[in-house]
Amino acid sequence: MSSKNELGGYFRLWSQIWKRWGIATPIRDDFRHRVTEVAIGRPASAKDLSHAEFDIVFRLMRRILAEGPDFVTTESERQAEIEAGRCRRLRFKCEERAPIPYLDDIAQDVFKKSYPELNSEELPKLLATAVNRSKNRDLHSRFRGAATKVQRTERVAQTSDYRP
Repeated sequence: MSSKNELGGYFRLWSQIWKRWGIATPIRDDFRHRVTEVAIGRPASAKDLSHAEFDIVFRLMRRILAEGPDFVTTESERQAEIEAGRCRRLRFKCEERAPIPYLDDIAQDVFKKSYPELNSEELPKLLATAVNRSKNRDLHSRFRGAATKVQRTERVAQTSDYRP
């Protein structure tokens, strides 16, 4: 929990940011909340921040005071790019293990949303579920046309003349 001194310093620093960069009153609250979310990775009230989280938020606020409010936009864009990269890598791993229609069915069952809508926290859970379910179910009986990379390799090995 935050102390009175931390909250006082928090709002004094915001006052300096508003004055220096001329940020209009209607967008101040949204901007303040977005900065906190970028700093600690989740939306939170200043009253609920721990001492360590306050240090992180203060560091970002001092940087905004020095460099300007455009820094937050670029930082949030960078975070979005990192998230997209994580999702891309996790989707590649999922698609190596199971066909996309099968992954989409699991996503609908477990998360109540389609496979492309899953984020980087849900994709590892989807992968674990797909692996566990595939052990118990024959994928070919349900999705005959959608073979995984391993299944395609096995099929090529069976039909080729190459014998190791």
